[in-house]
Amino acid sequence: MRVKFDKDGYRWLRVRNAPSKDAEVARMIERGCEFDVDGEPENGWYHVNGDYPGYVMAEFVTPLDEPVADGDDGALQKMKVAELRKLAEESGVKLKPNMKKADIIEALLNG
Repeated sequence: MRVKFDKDGYRWLRVRNAPSKDAEVARMIERGCEFDVDGEPENGWYHVNGDYPGYVMAEFVTPLDEPVADGDDGALQKMKVAELRKLAEESGVKLKPNMKKADIIEALLNG
């Protein structure tokens, strides 16, 4: 799932080596950055995936998209909303004007 660090009053987010405030800081993420995490937070911590894994406190990030049910949606999740809308148009899938990303993906998957 994609999240964004946008907590008011903070410029840097600490990515830790373990899900604890006492764990070593592995790196810092600047406010406004987006990154991927695994699923839902556990005990208030998201696991950051990608090239620089670690843990961040869930209260400091905002989910940008919702997880979609199992299926062939990995490539769709990585696309931007504008790209998904274009794909839907090209595929003949009708979308409402203000649909969320997860709803667009569901419409694409279900035809």
